[in-house]
Amino acid sequence: MPERNGMNRVHLYSLETKKDIPVTDSWYTSGDPAFSQDGKFLFFVSDRDFSPIYSSTEWNHAYLPCPGSIS
Repeated sequence: MPERNGMNRVHLYSLETKKDIPVTDSWYTSGDPAFSQDGKFLFFVSDRDFSPIYSSTEWNHAYLPCPGSIS
């Protein structure tokens, strides 16, 4: 399910409560969910690239926006 920041999140839907439950965060794009054959585990693919740089103006870590993300 696409989020406002352009990342995809994996959600589960409860038939009992009729509520949508996000199971991944919005820091990284995630998708292609599948349950194991016994239904105990949820597998998904997640695109994770965390590469902070040292800022020369703030003297701290700086995080550049991900390519393709919405600012």
